[in-house]
Amino acid sequence: MTTAVTAVDDTVYVLLTAADALVQNTSSYPIRVIFAGSLPSVNDANYHTIDPTQAVLKSAGLPAGNIYARSHLADRTCTVSVSI
Repeated sequence: MTTAVTAVDDTVYVLLTAADALVQNTSSYPIRVIFAGSLPSVNDANYHTIDPTQAVLKSAGLPAGNIYARSHLADRTCTVSVSI
């Protein structure tokens, strides 16, 4: 399994991966995660809140779509670990 750490802020969603993956919030602040076919708007209400140390798993293509993330809080940069 390959792991990469990505920094995200609240200004835009960042594409983490299109592949099956384990995405873990490794920061001290909550993050927003969206599964979508294209880059979502920062105002998109269809997100999942992932608290610090929590993770979400995409397996066998489900949930469908790419995995995007951004900080849940304004002016906070968060780190996200993506294991493929």
